Amino acid sequence: MHSIALAAQLAVAVSVFVVWIFRFDNIARDFKRFQYPPIFRNAVGLVKLVSATLLVVGVWSPAVVPGAAAAMAVLMVGAQWSHWRVGNPTAQRIPSAILLFLSAIVLVESLGGLL
Repeated sequence: MHSIALAAQLAVAVSVFVVWIFRFDNIARDFKRFQYPPIFRNAVGLVKLVSATLLVVGVWSPAVVPGAAAAMAVLMVGAQWSHWRVGNPTAQRIPSAILLFLSAIVLVESLGGLL
């Protein structure tokens, strides 16, 4: 199961980097639709990018993985709630749902591999 969790760990990190760095215009549009202020968007982005970086660092230093995976999972729950609150269709909720699921796998595995 470790290799699946490692793949999930890297998939979450890469996905967050791609979305928050190369597709930031979509993020800005979504946060505007959610009616969140830019400072909140920037804070969320900072936490996501730091968490994604720690997930990559966690390949060599596993002690940082539980905190990073937990933070990412919490942020993805927030994303799900935000999409639900504004009535976005299910298709727009799928990416954050997948990242939530992958973050949960990483978190569980990093806490002792209950899987």
